Amino acid sequence: MSRVRGLGAGLRNTLMRRMGILLLVFGLLPGCGQDAQQRAPVLKPSQVLADNIASSDSSRNPFGPNVSIKARHPWRIAFLMKNFSWANPYWRRANRGADLARESMAVSLRALGVQEYGIEAQIKSLDNLIREGRTDGLIIAPVDSNRLSPVVEKAVAAGIPVIVYDTPLNADGILTFVGFDNFKAGTLLGRWVVEQLEGQGNVLILEGPAGNQNALDRRNGMMAGLREGDINVLGLKSGGWRRDQARHISAAWLERYQHIDAILAADDEMALGAADAVEAAARQGIIITGFDANADALLAIRGGTLHATIDQQPELQARSAMQLMVRHLESGGSYPPVQLWDKIQLITAENVVSFQK
Repeated sequence: MSRVRGLGAGLRNTLMRRMGILLLVFGLLPGCGQDAQQRAPVLKPSQVLADNIASSDSSRNPFGPNVSIKARHPWRIAFLMKNFSWANPYWRRANRGADLARESMAVSLRALGVQEYGIEAQIKSLDNLIREGRTDGLIIAPVDSNRLSPVVEKAVAAGIPVIVYDTPLNADGILTFVGFDNFKAGTLLGRWVVEQLEGQGNVLILEGPAGNQNALDRRNGMMAGLREGDINVLGLKSGGWRRDQARHISAAWLERYQHIDAILAADDEMALGAADAVEAAARQGIIITGFDANADALLAIRGGTLHATIDQQPELQARSAMQLMVRHLESGGSYPPVQLWDKIQLITAENVVSFQK
């Protein structure tokens, strides 16, 4: 280094810059080089994705007519969602699907949400509908799979036919449950993460609220998929379907764990919260997955801050629930107790462009 110090300032600076570049290339500077390259999330072309695309293309959903139907009576249908459509992109999509069905079938739709997945608020909302006595049919996405059971059974006893949508409910007398195979989709995400990590790594899971069957199914599915590799699950914690809550949890994880390879979140809002925390901590190389394929998550996949999500097609699911309700009101028909949407679509950087509208 004495030879460098003896040179002129301009030439000395030039040589120092060139030496710095060489040191970076060969991994000789502290904190850089091979370790940083290993931590970089270089995603590989996925056979798991290719198999999913082939399976999705050949799937046939088992319920709902393929063509629009017209109602013979302007039935009054209530759609109780877990959140306000203006507050959550998934429920905005579901509300849009139900509203398109309303328009095409010439029925009345009353779409109702609750603040931040409030269980008591949803119970009160349904109680009000029962007391008003102006609802011909009810489609409900219960916030909790057990605590909503008594009031839903009360609606059935009052003569209101009920279709449960999105989240299973432990209640008697409902027409059917229209939902998504969350366990299978969670397994698919877990298998994709195992593939990307080449079978080994440390992961964390942001799950949904306790008492929500969707959250449990997704978490259990992720765990099943991860078991296909030698994966160390460092921890699981509920982010409550909230971005800010998931950000705080992820920030604490990032402080606690030096080596994190992936964070799997049970919905896109929590995944985006995890991505916020990773960016704020300037950590690199952590794969983050979500669930729902909301527009902001798709943008994040394009930008490289999210890496995978699942499309549930809530517009089509909600439309099918509306169609099933109208068919029952028109003809009194019955349905199988469970009808799962079988078209599970994994979205990564490889195919995200085709899902953006």
